[in-house]
Amino acid sequence: MLPSAVESGLRRLLFGTYGFVLIAGACAVWVSLATWSVHDPSLNNATRAVPRNLLGGWGAVIADLAVQSLGLASIILFLPLAAWGWHLIARTVPNRRKFRLLAWPASVILLAAALAALPQPKSWPLPNGLGGIFGDFFMAGAHVIGPSCRKPRYRLWPDWCSSSSASRCCFSLAARAHPS
Repeated sequence: MLPSAVESGLRRLLFGTYGFVLIAGACAVWVSLATWSVHDPSLNNATRAVPRNLLGGWGAVIADLAVQSLGLASIILFLPLAAWGWHLIARTVPNRRKFRLLAWPASVILLAAALAALPQPKSWPLPNGLGGIFGDFFMAGAHVIGPSCRKPRYRLWPDWCSSSSASRCCFSLAARAHPS
């Protein structure tokens, strides 16, 4: 019903708005993560204190859930959303979208596991490690499965398939999928 130029302009405006909303949402979550405090009220910390988080109570809850579940890996969890928003604004289509959608959660989980392998500093306020609950869970699984895989008759995968090299492999594949 509309002329093609108007329809095209409205489509660009709509996709640009979607892209801006994705970038703004990712930035809001990063602000929430940057101002996270273990003392803020959240789902597991009932207190009448005013949240220190810049996004208020909801920001404190979102940041607490992200940090407790993924630890420091939660910082990069929303990076692909911002990148997708940028693609929508710039009207470009990223290649290998299905691969990227599969590599996104896998690389975040592997990063959480790698962060869980690092020694926990004394200043870290949570009982779980730097990779959060998921990182600790996957590292515990690696500690259980790992010794049995070193025996020659139970070898399930080659030496290069350890958790740290697997995360390097995922990140290098993701970097190769998006050449500069």
